[in-house]
Amino acid sequence: MTNLNHPGIVKIFDVEEDSEYFYIIEEVAYGTPIEEYCRQQASFSEENVLDFGLQLCDILEYLHLQRPNPIVYLDLKPEHLIIIKDRIKLIDYGQAKRLIKGRDVYANQCTEGFTPPEIISGSPISERTDIYELGCVLYYLYYKEYYSGEFHKKPVNENLSRLTQKLLCKMLKKEPEKRFASMGEVKKEIAKAKSRLGEGQNLDRHLKKVKNIYVLGSAKRVGATWVSISLVSYLNSVKFNNAVYIEDNTSDFIRKLAAADVRLQDRQGIYRLCNFQGMPRYEEGVDIMPQKDYYIYDAGNVSSITQITDRIEDEALILVVIDGSYWEWQEQLNNIRALETLYTVRVIFNCENKKLKDEFDKTFCGKAYSLGRIDNPFLVNRRIRSFWEQVLK
Repeated sequence: MTNLNHPGIVKIFDVEEDSEYFYIIEEVAYGTPIEEYCRQQASFSEENVLDFGLQLCDILEYLHLQRPNPIVYLDLKPEHLIIIKDRIKLIDYGQAKRLIKGRDVYANQCTEGFTPPEIISGSPISERTDIYELGCVLYYLYYKEYYSGEFHKKPVNENLSRLTQKLLCKMLKKEPEKRFASMGEVKKEIAKAKSRLGEGQNLDRHLKKVKNIYVLGSAKRVGATWVSISLVSYLNSVKFNNAVYIEDNTSDFIRKLAAADVRLQDRQGIYRLCNFQGMPRYEEGVDIMPQKDYYIYDAGNVSSITQITDRIEDEALILVVIDGSYWEWQEQLNNIRALETLYTVRVIFNCENKKLKDEFDKTFCGKAYSLGRIDNPFLVNRRIRSFWEQVLK
């Protein structure tokens, strides 16, 4: 232990023992205990938590990469974390153990709210034991309470991003093999979650007062429903649980899709799959409209402006979906021009043919966003994310 050299680790000068105890002689470090530091903050943001998480990952990864025998800290809790100039320092290595290849190593210390199940059950420990304890610490820093062992039963905190929630959920799995395989993986996912925090703020800034978004198909089968589902899935991937799809047409597509795909499940009137949440068309008198930041109306095929304008408020955003049927463009563009006098309108060209896209751009004389092929509208990958970021600017 005396050869450890990391800015987040107090220097260990010597380790001595007698017939009863080990004695660790450490550097004196003056800082603010993290519990007190948290109390001093008016609010402890998700970004603060993730930043401290990255620092702790760096420290723990350093210990885990010690060779030939990795060091597992085994006693991660607020009392062992101090803040010195906004940097975390890990103190008290009394429970740390070295892992030995081919030999099971056990631990027996228990701290309420921070002890992994494998220690409680007397099973062997590993680097994943520290991953669980780190999850408990991050949970504590954000929720200001000890982890009870039932993260999935806690009411969802809508202010906590989906990525961070998924991250904590995986770190806090009861079975070690279901957690991240290494602290390096945890660090990568925390960095990813932190880098994506600004997306929700950018989204709110771009959409400003917009609450309702209407997706209109310029003709039948141009993909308005697929576009609507993709948009809801994207919005909910950016900011947890903040958008819902509303089937504002007579296709009954959501129920038909649910009948064909058992993964799309009806939960109290709202159909859910991955990031998607959607309402099929209900008869008048059925009132189950959830409270959301954004409502995405799939208005289906709208061939006449008067079909839609009487039910859209002034501050709505209109997305018009057009395909490569060039013989219909002129009439469709006339409708778009009329809509633009009343609302903010974005045009989505849903066709993979680049020549047709170039021709449409010349005819339209404006900005049209090219979506390309969507095989699975519930999937939010890098291309889909980039597309919606451009459309919603």
